[in-house]
Amino acid sequence: MADGGIKHDKDIFLALACGADTVMLGSALSGTDEAPGRVIEDPATHTKKKIYRGMTSPEAVLESLYDSDDTDAVDAALYTPPEGQEIQVPYKGSVVDILQRIRGHLRSAVSYAGEASLSVARDKILPDPLKFMVPLSESSRRESYER
Repeated sequence: MADGGIKHDKDIFLALACGADTVMLGSALSGTDEAPGRVIEDPATHTKKKIYRGMTSPEAVLESLYDSDDTDAVDAALYTPPEGQEIQVPYKGSVVDILQRIRGHLRSAVSYAGEASLSVARDKILPDPLKFMVPLSESSRRESYER
């Protein structure tokens, strides 16, 4: 499982092609309508944002225990170091558009491997992943754009 570090669609393919069975897309999907959290408007920029809380953030843990009578669980939560955080992320609309884009990029990546399915592409790539990765030259990197 790829837990964290998924910033771009290509990272999803790389994780799956190199052995992950699944990827966690918390922050990638966090600004969508379907994600929990409320939509706010930034007063300075007048852009819509959504409050995103990692599920191990102090706020999320305490909210999950709000109505709990289990004082041991509440005490444990208060003394557990936080791993997540509460941040504002850009509002992204429906998750459907994002998932369709990801699916398109995965299909494209599979075709670059010369295969018709992700599982066959993985079997081909996994024994020697570096064979399929072409590093950009420094000049290509400067002239390229974020993908």
